Amino acid sequence: MPEFADEDELINDLENEFDYEHSRAFYLYLISKNRDLLDACNVIMAECYSPIELRTRRLKEAARKVIRRIVIALYKEWENDPTRFLSISLNNNDWSISGRYGKLGLSALQLRRAINKLNDNGFIHFHRASLQHNPEGRRQSRIVALPKLIQTIHQENEASSNIQNRIKEDPMRFEVQLNRPRIILKDENKQIVKSKRTPVDVVQSERLLERYQALLDATEIINPETGILLTPYDKFQYRVFSNSSFKYNGRVHGGFWQTINKEFRPQILLDGVQTIERDIKATFPVIIYHALGIDYWQQFNDVPESEHYKTDPYYLEGYTDRPGYEKAFRGALKVVFNSAINTNNSGKHLGWLTRIVRDEYLPLLLARTPPAITAEMAAVVSREAPVFIKKFIRERHPLLKDYLFYAPNGLQAMNMESKVVLKVIEEFVRVSKPILTVFDSFIVKAEDDNFLKETIVNCYWKIMGFAPAFG
Repeated sequence: MPEFADEDELINDLENEFDYEHSRAFYLYLISKNRDLLDACNVIMAECYSPIELRTRRLKEAARKVIRRIVIALYKEWENDPTRFLSISLNNNDWSISGRYGKLGLSALQLRRAINKLNDNGFIHFHRASLQHNPEGRRQSRIVALPKLIQTIHQENEASSNIQNRIKEDPMRFEVQLNRPRIILKDENKQIVKSKRTPVDVVQSERLLERYQALLDATEIINPETGILLTPYDKFQYRVFSNSSFKYNGRVHGGFWQTINKEFRPQILLDGVQTIERDIKATFPVIIYHALGIDYWQQFNDVPESEHYKTDPYYLEGYTDRPGYEKAFRGALKVVFNSAINTNNSGKHLGWLTRIVRDEYLPLLLARTPPAITAEMAAVVSREAPVFIKKFIRERHPLLKDYLFYAPNGLQAMNMESKVVLKVIEEFVRVSKPILTVFDSFIVKAEDDNFLKETIVNCYWKIMGFAPAFG
């Protein structure tokens, strides 16, 4: 085994740098068949457990299973961001047979025991549970890999081999546990619930996602932020439905491309080929108009090209056409519209929408590196928010007055969007062309741009009965 610096001194130095809020959820369905990782797990297990604790095959298999689960998850996160913690519930109910993670075959007792042993032996830093802001007040503990764990995996005392590169070059080093669900149904509190009956079209979409997964697994995709080649686990695609109903939501999730900033997405390569992104313009307002039987874009057929910008559903005279402020005001109005269709509210008092713009939208833009807007621009948008919100809701979209401020309508719009997206995916899978989806936008090889545009138009027409426009 390699020699390590004084562990107490090391942990004291690191303690000052730990940010427990810099975390992500534990990789629940992550497994690995990589020999280097599995061998390292055995070495770590032997140091953490005594021979007596591993005296029978049953005890040894139980310990190996939980150590692998934790160590492999920590190593994967170390590859992405060495400072980020994994948050994990150690609640007995979550890991019981009938609990949220019962299918994984682990128990909270096994996890606590293994985490304590890894912590006591200097492999991880364990931050005991703190209260979280969730419907059940569930407590989430935090764990992060310490240098000893990484050095043990890399076998840094073995000068003749470079284990780290060998692991990194294995495209299958992180895989998905076979029973991971592709269809997830959540209730009003965003807790996973079971359904007695799954509609035929949802079952068919699950089969489509399996074929889509095979296409993605055969495609080389590199995260431009980390330079890391994606493994099958990173490409897993699934649908999430809301409010305990398959009529609501149903969007396709999965993949880093849905979480990185838009400016990074052009750097994504598919099989080493440059990509292009196309999105359906103003998806939600247009889908709602189309669901009401109104052809939104047709009403602007006679508008001269020089004034096409006025056809944007988020256009508001005097604001989104103000020089230098176009994006700031348009972004604010997009947030306002999406908030209005995803909440139950009479719409008589719009002050809460002003608070969303001021407390959520503007701080998010200012927090970017570099900031997306200046402090002066933010002050102007904040000051004028009460006026432009009222004009936008009551004057720009009067036909939607009976559709706004009722949350199910927003979730139904998401459901229609998801059906269009799945149709587009189906066409690309049929011809074996890779495609990445970011809800209402699509990333494909630049050479497939014309095929993408044609496919989007055809699929949107099949679902909605109208033609879309591109952003």
